[in-house]
Amino acid sequence: MGDLRAVIRLHRWQIDDKQRALVALREREEHSEQHLARMDAEFAAEQAAVAQFPETAYMLASYARAFAQRREQQEQRIAKIKTQITAALDDLALAFQDLKRFELAHEARQAEQRREQLRKENLSLDEAGMNAFRRRQGEDAE
Repeated sequence: MGDLRAVIRLHRWQIDDKQRALVALREREEHSEQHLARMDAEFAAEQAAVAQFPETAYMLASYARAFAQRREQQEQRIAKIKTQITAALDDLALAFQDLKRFELAHEARQAEQRREQLRKENLSLDEAGMNAFRRRQGEDAE
């Protein structure tokens, strides 16, 4: 595998995309929970209205049944969103692990390249030193 910078950039882009998707899911969850709270407040207001006007009490039973169904559906939507959030978090964690693996491999390659460059420089310096030593030895022998 050649240069890992392109792969790392791709993984970072994928992570950003997954984070945006997670934020959208959390916003959907928050919106759904707010909707559920509004539904509960509406039901409480209906109950208060029935308390003020007892002659409308017969309508509360059918309203309560319909409300219970709508509330159950909303709770199911919220549960589905929470499941999606959990899956998105797991997917994001795996993406971070993959990115880290490529970053570590890239760093290891760079370190190896630096070591190899230093080794070559040292060999070159050693050779220059040996040549200078030989020249001095040759000059001393004459």
